[in-house]
Amino acid sequence: MAVGPHANQPPRPPPASAPSRRPAARRRSAGPPHRRPPGPHPSNKHGGPPQRRVLTLLASQACALLWALPAAAQEGEVQAAQVQPVEVPASDAIDLSRITVQQNFGYLTTAIPAAGSADVYKRAYTSETQIAYTASDRYRLAVSVPASLTTAGNMPAGTSQSLAWNGIAVRNLFMTPHAGQNRMFFDLGVEFAYMAPGARLPALAGAGKGTGPGAAPGTGTGAALSAGLTPIVGFHHGGYALTVTSIVAFELGAGGTASLAPAARLTRTIAEGFDVGIEYNGMMGQIGAFAPLDQQSHVVYAVADVGVAGFNLNLGVGFGLTSASNGLAVRVGIGRGF
Repeated sequence: MAVGPHANQPPRPPPASAPSRRPAARRRSAGPPHRRPPGPHPSNKHGGPPQRRVLTLLASQACALLWALPAAAQEGEVQAAQVQPVEVPASDAIDLSRITVQQNFGYLTTAIPAAGSADVYKRAYTSETQIAYTASDRYRLAVSVPASLTTAGNMPAGTSQSLAWNGIAVRNLFMTPHAGQNRMFFDLGVEFAYMAPGARLPALAGAGKGTGPGAAPGTGTGAALSAGLTPIVGFHHGGYALTVTSIVAFELGAGGTASLAPAARLTRTIAEGFDVGIEYNGMMGQIGAFAPLDQQSHVVYAVADVGVAGFNLNLGVGFGLTSASNGLAVRVGIGRGF
């Protein structure tokens, strides 16, 4: 039993502060739905619920992709057209513009002493086909095939005609770049030649004497293989060009000899693609035991170089100065680059 001044009062309900919070929360959840004031969603700064934002993003990306496809296809075609010529590196390996073909023809009249008889005039018609490939402005490789038709007697259709394939020669030329623009230049030629059996003229000038009519006089042992070293020194001044060279030919094999064949050329440029001048070609014989002067070959030519319709024409008319080379000498060269 309660005792005190508040004994007859009803029991005090619990403080209103604690229980009032929970019912209030229940009343908010159970009451009418909360109406969001108009305006952007608090969790979406760009407006609309998250699902709508995702759909909008996907739609914009699809439109951008569809817009970019034609431009990308056109750009791809342009790039393919630009890259297509570069995708053929084989054209650099075999560049036809670096290939030249040269065909040389010659006519020689010589007086070669015949053992036990008087001097008899000999005539030789020569032909040489050369294919050259200029790998760079420093190096050129050429292969030449010489042939000849020699006759005895005073007429071109004289007796003892002999047609011969004289062999094959491989020529390497090491050049000074842009030699035509330099006051002085130096080149070096290295040759290897094979003289075929029965050759009338050597495949390499001065190396081997050949056999029969028209053979090179008084030099060599007739070795089949030979090598040549040709230093070339050139000078340019104004419209003049001077070239001095000598072929040092070595016969390869037992008893082989070395011979010397000097040459020089002086030309003057008259117009573009037209040069005229003089040229000297000699053959002195074995080094250390040169043949007598009358048995050496010394020929002087008047020469002209003409460029016509993409062809290079080399013309020369000369005359021998010794008994071993006297008479008329004519040569014609026709060259064509691709």
